[in-house]
Amino acid sequence: MAAWFLERIFDLLAVLALLGFGLWQFNGRGSTTDVSVGPAIQWILNTGGGITVILAAVCIGILVVAGRSQEMFANRINDGLGFLPDSVKSKVTATVRSFTAGLSACSSSSDLLQLFIYTLVEWVIIVGALVCFFKAFPATANLTTMDCIIYLGFAAFGSIVQIPGIGGGVQIAGTVVLTELFGLSAEKGSGIAIANWLVTWVSILPVGLGLAAAEGLQWSSLRNISEEIDKQQ
Repeated sequence: MAAWFLERIFDLLAVLALLGFGLWQFNGRGSTTDVSVGPAIQWILNTGGGITVILAAVCIGILVVAGRSQEMFANRINDGLGFLPDSVKSKVTATVRSFTAGLSACSSSSDLLQLFIYTLVEWVIIVGALVCFFKAFPATANLTTMDCIIYLGFAAFGSIVQIPGIGGGVQIAGTVVLTELFGLSAEKGSGIAIANWLVTWVSILPVGLGLAAAEGLQWSSLRNISEEIDKQQ
């Protein structure tokens, strides 16, 4: 779980950095039409982007400190859980210890550098794929790489929001960016946003389910993983 959580953290930090940098560089004028935002909105976007980049850097610093001071980090969390009953606290403490052990990947500079490199390569590929995707549509063929970064940042955060009957908010976030910031019509913006959602988020599901089935993974078996690990040890 710690390794998975660490991967999610680095992905989130990458999205924060991309979105922050994109908003910081946003010039207030869309790339596809003459649509533009007012100076007040542009200042909000630019300032928010700068703050987002700073927050991402601060989070990285906290992550590095936690990786190099695992015992202190775990003790601080356990001290804050003193109000819990002993039975519950013991289970939470064991989970915290296991999680902080997984943060050992951030304990050395070389390991941390490898994590940054892997994350950078991953997101360069993602941005490149999005640029190619938008080039396939005449309405978005003029979008720059920076425009794609702005779209990607909003879409990634939109994926966190779950909407009943629809799922993630990727489609809505993408539509808003394409229509309000880049001046596409509602029909074109929503169509391209949905197509991007299908290509990126939906297309991977059959592959993942197929691999899970091939490996014999069942949800019921996940409950027994810890017991099997204990027996092996």
